[in-house]
Amino acid sequence: MALTNPEPGKEPEFNAWYDQHHLREVVEYGSGMVRGRRYRLSDEQRPGQEAPPWRYLALYDLECDDVADYHRGPWIVDRPPLVPFQGLVRPDHAAWIYTPMGPRISRPGRQDDGGDDRAERPLFLALTNAAAGQDEAFNAWHDQHQLREVIDRLPGFIAGQRYRLNAHQRPGQPRSPWEYLAVYELERDRGIHQAAAEEMRRSPMVMPQAGVLDPRHLAWVYAPTGAFQEKA
Repeated sequence: MALTNPEPGKEPEFNAWYDQHHLREVVEYGSGMVRGRRYRLSDEQRPGQEAPPWRYLALYDLECDDVADYHRGPWIVDRPPLVPFQGLVRPDHAAWIYTPMGPRISRPGRQDDGGDDRAERPLFLALTNAAAGQDEAFNAWHDQHQLREVIDRLPGFIAGQRYRLNAHQRPGQPRSPWEYLAVYELERDRGIHQAAAEEMRRSPMVMPQAGVLDPRHLAWVYAPTGAFQEKA
């Protein structure tokens, strides 16, 4: 996942560079890259939460057996020079690699083959940590209750998948402060938080025991800005 902001006053040029050049170049020439897609921060975020620090998100599917070995070689191969971005991207960008912890699951009874209907879905990203020494209990709660309950019960939540921060990150990049990531696919990005809160008031979900979940968890909503870019 690549998180970025445009330089002040350069947002149109930033988006033109990303849409017309960078996304395609990364997918086409990036070693191990399968596909990618861009998203923009939704206007609707969790009430009371500090605004996410990045306005734009690009998600890339990376296919490799060993991330440490992957980083030993050049990440861009067989390419012409990449279109430069100097003066367009703020230096506070981040790039993190997360590895799936299990399969993607969908709402029961919904026809969902992961095909073209996913093209318009916003994403709800839940970034979490277990409390110190509580990873086993945290993951048991998340796998046995949280992921399934969110998809089954919360209005507008269609599918989800859990990830864990890979031990090997891109050289020179600061490590993500969140060890765990859950990516939920939404029907829409409007009214999601209110509808979820109303459902949980009617019937609270199973919560972890005290001292299992680090309280500094966050939730970000991003909406797609274009189609998936597939490797040729």
